[in-house]
Amino acid sequence: MKTKLKIFAPLALFCLVLLVDKIALIPAIRDAGRRESTPMENIALNLGRLLEQEKTARDASPTTYRPPVIFFGSSRSEMFQALHPDEIRRAPGLDPAARDRLLTSRYETRGIVRAADAWLEYVMADTLLASGLAPEVLYVEVSPEMFNENNPHGVQNRIGVNVYNARLMWDLFWNSAGDARTAAGLRVMFLSYNYSLRPEAAVQNLMRGKTYLDNSSVSLMLLAGQASVMPLPPGYVDYPVDQIPPDEYQKRFVDYTTHLVTNDILRQYRFSETQARVFDYLVDRLQAAAADGQFKVVFWSPPVHPLLYAARERLLDQAGQARIVAKIKSAGFTYIDVRAADLDCKLWTDASHLSDRCAPAALQYLIEAGH
Repeated sequence: MKTKLKIFAPLALFCLVLLVDKIALIPAIRDAGRRESTPMENIALNLGRLLEQEKTARDASPTTYRPPVIFFGSSRSEMFQALHPDEIRRAPGLDPAARDRLLTSRYETRGIVRAADAWLEYVMADTLLASGLAPEVLYVEVSPEMFNENNPHGVQNRIGVNVYNARLMWDLFWNSAGDARTAAGLRVMFLSYNYSLRPEAAVQNLMRGKTYLDNSSVSLMLLAGQASVMPLPPGYVDYPVDQIPPDEYQKRFVDYTTHLVTNDILRQYRFSETQARVFDYLVDRLQAAAADGQFKVVFWSPPVHPLLYAARERLLDQAGQARIVAKIKSAGFTYIDVRAADLDCKLWTDASHLSDRCAPAALQYLIEAGH
């Protein structure tokens, strides 16, 4: 009897845990008791709301509605937030036809996330695909740093910080490897763990008729109030590539390159199988959405300052980078590797970021190279 008890008691306890855990499948309980949303989650929530507004506008005026050009990427894509009409009008180097073309488009940049990796781009793309909205063009940034297994901002560090719904966790489980797959598997097996479910919070919020979103209402309201594009602020600082003051060059270019290589997005560079698989799945889903020809996607790699470019080239897994490009092209999408020398605008804010003043020139280059 005691032997059977020793065998079956742990099994019964495990089954009980699984049974109780499935309470997290009940949406009302889950949303009442789960952990508050993080800033990254709020960006995806806000993007979903914005896309629903776009769908409403499209359905109200189907003959005159023009969908936005959407950008997904890291802080290197944030320069497109400067595609304000005032900046386009004053941008040098654009012929009248190109300037008019840029002025007639609408731009959505609020799916850009600083230090984004392939996983975060997948989360934003999932939000777009779930909305059913087809943009005029979707530009997806492909920076090599996104595929560094040791990037401190990568998926392996985001899973424990942010809450992703069970479907996204399943997507990650089937399209990952190593520790990331183990972490995703634990979260789909134990959903209360995935959502950081607190029974006492669930009871309190259910009694009050509230959910986790009520605690994020201020943050979401602030995000909703942000403009997609805006003029550059007075005193915006950037430097021509050949006229950088020595002190600023040391701080913004030499020291910053060292920091990125030693401690940040390029540290101990090792090509990530998880990021590659997530990216493959991102491309596959976009390819399926684009099958009817209504969904144009362009992948592009932003330029970095020559100092960082040289340091990065010494670290990259070239075979891994070639694999990413091959995947894009095999799906029938355009890939554009933008080098600093390609652009008429050669202004920089630091080693990793082209000046926001270059946004019109960069987009015009992408348009021309994509045809």
